[in-house]
Amino acid sequence: MFSSARSLFRMTRNGSLTPFRIIVDGQCVWLAHGAVFGFSAVAGLLTALRLKHSGGFPDFGAFDLWVTLACGFGGLAALVLAGNKMGGSGVRGLVRAFYGALWITCVGAIIAGTLALPLYGTMFAPLMLGITFVGSPELALLWFANFLAIHVLMWGYRSKQDRFFERIKEAAAEPRRAAPKSDIAAKFPPLTPVNP
Repeated sequence: MFSSARSLFRMTRNGSLTPFRIIVDGQCVWLAHGAVFGFSAVAGLLTALRLKHSGGFPDFGAFDLWVTLACGFGGLAALVLAGNKMGGSGVRGLVRAFYGALWITCVGAIIAGTLALPLYGTMFAPLMLGITFVGSPELALLWFANFLAIHVLMWGYRSKQDRFFERIKEAAAEPRRAAPKSDIAAKFPPLTPVNP
């Protein structure tokens, strides 16, 4: 992990860091998971603060920190559970990513609500997230733009995996050639035990 961070720093320093380069180098999965964790944590924090206070900047306590972390872990767990919903190629992959984003939003809210407040949070977390998105549409727009970026990152990773497995399949399908005969036995006869 530290070597990939060093390579990212090196590419940033010499100017060769582009979004495609990140996708090719394989750090896109870490970046996608980090983005889901961060955006889920921020959305959970805004939802909790909206519930707690109606105006002004509220105080931030230990429970708010726990809700923020629970929402981050809930979104991360939902992305892991989503399986192959994100990162498909073509129009079908984009449609699956849209449904995957909705699925991750709902399941992530349920997991985060269960972690934050068992039973009560499980029931009301998806509802409160929906109310937060309706109350601030710019947050909902950022949320689904985040999932579009995650789809692009996962698409790069999955296409790289597909190319790798296609090469393995092609190598397995090739007929095996017989090993060339060697004349080592003719040059060096087998050793025979020497009688003392």
